[in-house]
Amino acid sequence: MTDKNPKPPRLAKWLLSRMTKYQEDYSIAGDVEEVFYVTAKEDGVFKARLWYWYQSLVSFFLYFLYISKWRLIMLRSYMKIAFRTYFRNKVLTVVNLVGLAVGMAAFVIIVLYVSYETSFDRFHPNSKNIYRVQYKYYRSGDLIINQAPTVPAIAHVLQDNFSEVTAYARATREFLEYAAFSYEDDISFRESRIYVVSPSFLTMFHFPLLKGDPESALSGPLRAVVTESTARRYFGNDDPLGKVITYNNKHGFEITGVCQDVPANSHFKFDVLLSYQSLPYTARIDPSGEEAETDWNWHGFYTYIALLPGTDPLTLQEKLNLRVAEIRSEEWKKNSTRQEFLLQPLEAIHLYSDLTEEVIPDEQGNGEAVEVLKIIAAFILILAWVNYINISTSRALERAKEVGVRKLSGAIRKELMRQFFLEYMGIILVALFLSFLIVISVKPYLLWLTGANLSLVWFFKADFWMRLTVLFVIGTGLVGIYPAVIMSAFKPAAVLKGKLTRSISGVRMRRFLVALQLAVSVALIAGTFIVFQQMSFLLNKDLGIDMEQTLVAHAPGMNEAPPPVWSSNLDAFRQDIGEYPLVRNVTTATSVPGQDIFWGHYFRKMEDDPRLAMSMKMVGIDDNFIPSFGIRLLAGRNFSEEITADRQALILNESALKELGFASPEKALDRKVIMRRREWTVIGVMEDYNHHSLKARPFPIVYLQSGDRGFLAVKLEMKNLEQTLEFLKEKWKHFFPGIPFDYFFLDESFNRHYRNEQIFRRVFTLFTGITVLIACMGLFALASLNAVQRTKEIGIRKAMGASASAIYSLLSKEFLRLVLYASVFAIPVTYFQMNKWLANFAYRIRIEWWLFVASWALVSFIVLLTVSLQTLRAAGANPVTALRHE
Repeated sequence: MTDKNPKPPRLAKWLLSRMTKYQEDYSIAGDVEEVFYVTAKEDGVFKARLWYWYQSLVSFFLYFLYISKWRLIMLRSYMKIAFRTYFRNKVLTVVNLVGLAVGMAAFVIIVLYVSYETSFDRFHPNSKNIYRVQYKYYRSGDLIINQAPTVPAIAHVLQDNFSEVTAYARATREFLEYAAFSYEDDISFRESRIYVVSPSFLTMFHFPLLKGDPESALSGPLRAVVTESTARRYFGNDDPLGKVITYNNKHGFEITGVCQDVPANSHFKFDVLLSYQSLPYTARIDPSGEEAETDWNWHGFYTYIALLPGTDPLTLQEKLNLRVAEIRSEEWKKNSTRQEFLLQPLEAIHLYSDLTEEVIPDEQGNGEAVEVLKIIAAFILILAWVNYINISTSRALERAKEVGVRKLSGAIRKELMRQFFLEYMGIILVALFLSFLIVISVKPYLLWLTGANLSLVWFFKADFWMRLTVLFVIGTGLVGIYPAVIMSAFKPAAVLKGKLTRSISGVRMRRFLVALQLAVSVALIAGTFIVFQQMSFLLNKDLGIDMEQTLVAHAPGMNEAPPPVWSSNLDAFRQDIGEYPLVRNVTTATSVPGQDIFWGHYFRKMEDDPRLAMSMKMVGIDDNFIPSFGIRLLAGRNFSEEITADRQALILNESALKELGFASPEKALDRKVIMRRREWTVIGVMEDYNHHSLKARPFPIVYLQSGDRGFLAVKLEMKNLEQTLEFLKEKWKHFFPGIPFDYFFLDESFNRHYRNEQIFRRVFTLFTGITVLIACMGLFALASLNAVQRTKEIGIRKAMGASASAIYSLLSKEFLRLVLYASVFAIPVTYFQMNKWLANFAYRIRIEWWLFVASWALVSFIVLLTVSLQTLRAAGANPVTALRHE
């Protein structure tokens, strides 16, 4: 069967036409088609089509070889020209490389840090549906308690009343803050990250067990799960399952599971988990454990709930509020109180929760700082690219004649664009490679900078690379294309007539971008001054207490210490080390400055209505506490071991005095206060001191004579410190066998409360420097362009008698004017934002006007320093040379 109207194969015809469209002679395709028709008529359509395909493929292959040959020749030519350009302008090349590499490296470092901070708790498979219950307590309309742990009863309310709640888990460290464990009498450790948790804890969260069954490991009393590293500390390479560790020399806990070490990006970190049914053994509660299930006032339980996927937490919150009000309304009316339970997303706890008694307060992140860093990262990257464009286009005039001559010789704009694009992309790719080398090189310092052990494992995550690749492809593509378009657009006639300066556009845009950089520089430098001043103020302000040269050791807990070992030997230990010449004083307390106070109760004046009792923190101290820490008594006296009645006495701080409603310190003396249904006598009032940090005001604290357990503080002379420490360790081991000597220095521990602020200061300062560096590069580019464009003007002015200093002043005015415009914009914004940041501190500095003047002056000095090289060169040039050049 023959085809009456044979046609060449469409695909083969299209392929042949694509090859011939770039040639002057388009008759090739027509000739091949004519031969196709002749062949189809004589030998058949099938053979004709085979022949046509053969011609197309052979032509394509030959065309490909031809094009590849000339492309390689052109590429080699482009590379030669590019390398000549790079080496002819060594300073410019280095500036470009450094600017791009530093900007991209800073961007990658911030991305690593932000990725780490936003990854917290997301490793749990069901993290999006897990919430923590936050607790608020109001008395007479005033917010008294706003904290992370809540009351145990709320868990059952959620589980029993709402089908959306699939499971709950509780965790508490009540009475565990001084816990120590021992194994076979010769191995002992103090454990600070220890919690009593419900059995569901290991099934709700993804903390996989290496050994043991997560369903049953924590079911039953006196059971424990330890992390892998903790098991190695206690048992070495032995199998820990079935072994028994002794809690505070009293209760034996069987190891029923070994858990993987908790990831660094978890807000909840632990070393030991004890079963929930062990609470009667570790806390002073009824053996039945009923309090830990149904109590509405014991607010010491971190409570987490898992919701069905798709549950609206806001709707559940509204229903929870109504249900709690139904259950508790009578009690609230009776006592003029109110309780509130809020659902916090698990994934938001690390960055956006700033409550009292967080699981690990020192590791809480700052969501606002992370958002600011995202903006800074984008800004640094964009400015690095913009500066590259500015520097590239500022040198455009130097290659203008090259472009003009090549265009007159027949070069088309597309080829020129390709050449310049490849030149600029070469610099960009080298800078990209250098940026990753910088990131890898500075990785050991990132822990100091950010406080986070950032892992380069993010480099191997697909989503990380996908985001970076898209961003860099778009950015580097634009950065490479823009200068290529500008350079290839030069008109030969304008170039050869010397009128090119009139055809250059974008000068105003470049000035605007440089002014924006200067505004950011002024803002960041002023912000850095303010941050440094605030941190210096916090670290040097009188706290009302002397913490210098104080070593603090962890003593056994208040209720579970081994009395024969600790209580009977404490006085002898204090007396023995007190005679050492480098020990100035020794005191004990249930809490020391900088540490959380877990002990508290309700207090009221004896004559007040019981409903007016207020929750206050309690600290047990001995009679050496007040003189050791240099605390001033406003009225009354200190505790005395010789006065038996002091065991039923209290000392108040100023905040507790006001909370209880006493008119003055003197009028509070010998007054009766009710606590635990017993009468206590006020014997003294001490001056407020900041127990935690200067970020918050002092809070009410009541002091009792009960400081023989918790912490032991030793005031030292700092000379021969190693010798003193060895002496203390020997004495501790002699007097308190089985109790680990775990110590820290009080001032260092206290300052950990400023960890986020110190990290913020370091990061802020570093990226301020990087931003200023990038701004300087932008100024360098603009100064170069300005000097080249005004060459003729400078020559004429000098020929008319203008001095070099006058020319320098003329060229510098423009940049100083940009600094002034930038400062006018930056100062109000900085003042507003820094005031907002300072509002987080109870004690803060005032923002002085001279800080902004100093910032403006510093940026002006940096600007003059940056542009001086180009400006002085232009001002000192020979006018004859300049006019001849023009």
